[in-house]
Amino acid sequence: NGTTNYMLSAMTNSGADYAPALQKAQELLKSTNLKIKEIGRKTGYSSASYFCQSFREYFGISPEKFRNTPDFPGL
Repeated sequence: NGTTNYMLSAMTNSGADYAPALQKAQELLKSTNLKIKEIGRKTGYSSASYFCQSFREYFGISPEKFRNTPDFPGL
């Protein structure tokens, strides 16, 4: 299923392989009120801090700031 694919992508070491999970996280941040740690879990990250670090490295902004920026480019 889709969630499994995102989880598998998040568990690999290549930055490019994180893209599907992080893009799904980006969608969830804008379309849900889930806590950031829950979004991390739903996209395959067992650690909220690692999810936040990966998100920040990939998009150049923290998940919280992304969620609170109404017109952030990327979606």
